[in-house]
Amino acid sequence: MRVNYRLAFVLRTVVPVALMLCGPARAQNVTHDIISNNITAIDGHADTVWLLSTSGINFTVAKTVAADSLSWWSYATPMQPLALAFGNAAVLICLNSADNLSPNKLLYYSYADSQARQIDLRWDRSRLSFLTPAQQNTTYLLAVNTVFCSGFFYCACVNGGLVQLSRPGGQAQKSALFYPGINKRVYDPASFPPDTSLRSIITDSTRAILGVAGRNARADSAALYAFSLNKIWRLSLRDTTWDSLAPPNLTGGTVRSWEYNGLFVSPTTGLVYAAITTTRDSSVSDTFYVYDTAASRWKPFIPEKVIAATFGNGLVYAIHGNAVDALSDSLSALPNARVRNLDFSNRIGQIPYPQLTAIAYFAHSADSEATLWIGSTDGLFVSTHELADEATRAVFTHVKRSPKINDNLEKTYAVPGILTADPFNDRSRSFAYFAYNLGAAAKVTIRIFDWNMNLVKTVIKDQQRPAGKENVSGRSTDERYDTWDGTNGAGKPVPVGVYYYKITASTGQRSFGRIIVAK
Repeated sequence: MRVNYRLAFVLRTVVPVALMLCGPARAQNVTHDIISNNITAIDGHADTVWLLSTSGINFTVAKTVAADSLSWWSYATPMQPLALAFGNAAVLICLNSADNLSPNKLLYYSYADSQARQIDLRWDRSRLSFLTPAQQNTTYLLAVNTVFCSGFFYCACVNGGLVQLSRPGGQAQKSALFYPGINKRVYDPASFPPDTSLRSIITDSTRAILGVAGRNARADSAALYAFSLNKIWRLSLRDTTWDSLAPPNLTGGTVRSWEYNGLFVSPTTGLVYAAITTTRDSSVSDTFYVYDTAASRWKPFIPEKVIAATFGNGLVYAIHGNAVDALSDSLSALPNARVRNLDFSNRIGQIPYPQLTAIAYFAHSADSEATLWIGSTDGLFVSTHELADEATRAVFTHVKRSPKINDNLEKTYAVPGILTADPFNDRSRSFAYFAYNLGAAAKVTIRIFDWNMNLVKTVIKDQQRPAGKENVSGRSTDERYDTWDGTNGAGKPVPVGVYYYKITASTGQRSFGRIIVAK
């Protein structure tokens, strides 16, 4: 977990927004293709992968087609995405607020009912009556990071501690507040008394949580770790008591300051790692530390600035200095924690070299392999069999926004190529659109055939379409009409199987392709 803590702490840089999120039943502006090549976060499980970018949300549910950017769903969020977490067939996304004087928005999607919902984190202003109007305007639950741990989503909130979200009936809502160092009880937002104890908590900047990480483990050892600029707190989920990790033992020179830049918890070993920046005399240094619980001290792991990390195969995969290293997930590996370099610069197969920004490792359930996802400023890099690919130095598959579609129907796509449920819409069936590019304006016909080449449905017939160069997208497709929802000419769902589409233009050009109905 990594967070831009200065942005999170002061939140003065915001994205203006003219539109708010949609109502709970349906999200708008859902399209296909990676919405932005500037990837900021990755989370998911096995074949379900969610991405955040500077422009919105991307997700796919089929590993075999994830290498094609046209196989992804995307949602252009009206507010800047800050963080996401995935767990128990649901995803929670923190979106920036429209100003710095109000709570931000949470977008929650549950696969249980295939609906996206908006959640507001708000204090009841009547409970803040003891504060001045100016204090009330700057006292709000502003979620800047989130994690899924032991069956719940938790949000790190500036001036709000940790907010736990419950999921009754597949929905998510505020259920509890946890404040660092307050062991008396789990505070319920509905019953938290407006008294001086509340005043001392919500106006204490040392309790402003900037990031959170957790370990899903047995109930007696599950824990959350939250950090502010200069302190890391640990919350035991067994008895909801807090303690704190000792500060780094820094020697040599005059230490002027130190700050936590990121916090990562191993799901298997439970080891806590932190990216720490220190200022000694006039020099600034960055080190990746691991916490030795038995000795109650931080130990330097590697002398690098780690910006993102993930865990798998007994290793910590860490991005630092725009490289990727595999580090041993063990205290016993010190002082030689670095196992190997993933040789990423030679495996991406492209120039110029992008800035790496996010990383995720997902083990396959059916075999001993795993998928490694690496986000960058120039799209997503994927290795679907990383253990074998790393050994052979196989090149990563590069997924970018809007691959070129050749003129004159030389290459066309059904997007997605497999009809599956649309996670952002409450629909009984999904749909695909056909991506194609005409060299010149023409009338277009699109037909669907079964495996025996029997006509199943005519999608459009003799409809005028422009040349792709006349559209900003570079395509001739009209996504309002050039779509198929998996039904035949009578409007009934077709059986599961392989189908074929044929696109013909009045100029005599034509193209064939395949589309699969998987439900």
